[in-house]
Amino acid sequence: MFSIKKTYQMNIEDANATLQTVFAACNQTPNTVPFDKILLQQATQTKSFDVSLKIIIVLLCLTLLSPLAFLQFRQSASVSPIVLKEQYIEDTKIYLNMDFGSHIIQFEEAYLVSPGGTIYEIVSYDMQTQTLCFPYVAPNCTIHIPYDDEQVFLLQLDF
Repeated sequence: MFSIKKTYQMNIEDANATLQTVFAACNQTPNTVPFDKILLQQATQTKSFDVSLKIIIVLLCLTLLSPLAFLQFRQSASVSPIVLKEQYIEDTKIYLNMDFGSHIIQFEEAYLVSPGGTIYEIVSYDMQTQTLCFPYVAPNCTIHIPYDDEQVFLLQLDF
């Protein structure tokens, strides 16, 4: 099934004698360069190829491993949800107590949109208690709360 590759070896003196016999049979002048020098020249000719092959292998390995260097720059996804813990109306204002988890909230950019399309800015916010305060306009208002990088949390109020 599989054939074993045979390797033949010959010492330098026998190789030199065989080379001289081949030159004599072809009516060529005998070889004046010693056979060991010929072997050395052959090795130096392939040395640059071997070096360039090793450089190519190193560059290929670096290319394949280069995405690993960028893993540290990957933004960790915030998987914690934004949760409305409590909502209540007091003095014509809607108070929303929320849990923002690990998200970064832009409180000053939050706003309320009435059913008629009028936009009302946030009245106040408390970062410590994570409480937002909006004017109470009418039922079915939508509150837009920007967080992280250009994402918006939408909250539909039905009271």
